[in-house]
Amino acid sequence: MYGGCLTFTVYLLYSLGKKLVFKISKNHEKRTRDFGYGIEYQNVPLTVFDTVKNPFITDMYRHFDSLKKLQRKDVAIVIHDPGEISQYTEPYLKYWNIITIRKSMQSFLQEHFGIESQFLCHPFYPYPIIDSGQYHVERKEAVSISRAYLKI
Repeated sequence: MYGGCLTFTVYLLYSLGKKLVFKISKNHEKRTRDFGYGIEYQNVPLTVFDTVKNPFITDMYRHFDSLKKLQRKDVAIVIHDPGEISQYTEPYLKYWNIITIRKSMQSFLQEHFGIESQFLCHPFYPYPIIDSGQYHVERKEAVSISRAYLKI
């Protein structure tokens, strides 16, 4: 529940000013649930994609039966690693705007499928590192806290 996919999604949603995630489910629930880190999610049926323009998908490990609804050019999807590409998802890669979080994944898609993707370093927000005098700091880089508790 608190791995890299969730953390990446949280960073992304905060950078976009969004605080709600739709999770594909058999039920359409009116209430929202805690996604973590101040983000909420709502269970919705796949039919929600009939009305949502430019859907952004951050995790596609399940609901492969729903892929026909995502055979559209306006879908943006994050592919974290090769495990997300299977016999079910491979035919749809050519339709999607794909974002990768690793250069190796970007190269893999290009070499094996001829698919161009946008690379976003994870975490993609470059937090400034402040020299408190306690540690010597020579540069500013991104800081990964994917395994730490984040209170926003």
